[in-house]
Amino acid sequence: MVSNVFGLTNVLGTFTRLMNHVLRFFIEKFIVVYFDDILIYSKRLDEHINNSRQVLETIKLAIDIIQSFNMHTSSKKYISLN
Repeated sequence: MVSNVFGLTNVLGTFTRLMNHVLRFFIEKFIVVYFDDILIYSKRLDEHINNSRQVLETIKLAIDIIQSFNMHTSSKKYISLN
């Protein structure tokens, strides 16, 4: 089992699975997710710039969705039965 400095376990597997899901439309077209690396491959520089931009915009959108979800769930009040 892999852990990091924050005490979290299976971080690499979780990251890989999340990135495979978020970037699923680009995988095998111009991207490979391998452990904690996202590899973007292209034949030309302009193609690489466009592919990189698409990947970064997709990751940014995923982060915004996750943060939005966290805001909505953390604003709810929970009743403790203890």
